Amino acid sequence: MEVQTCEHPACSCQVKDGQKFCTDGCEAASRDVAKNDLCKCGHASCGSKS
Repeated sequence: MEVQTCEHPACSCQVKDGQKFCTDGCEAASRDVAKNDLCKCGHASCGSKS
């Protein structure tokens, strides 16, 4: 079984089945990655802690 991760390029958080992003913040940030290239989801498990 493959682990699904957040679709924001800088985020490594796992997502629930059927979800694309771990938070609404990552979803919003992914719309303009040039301005939001860092993940700021705040999850302790994220490899891109802010």
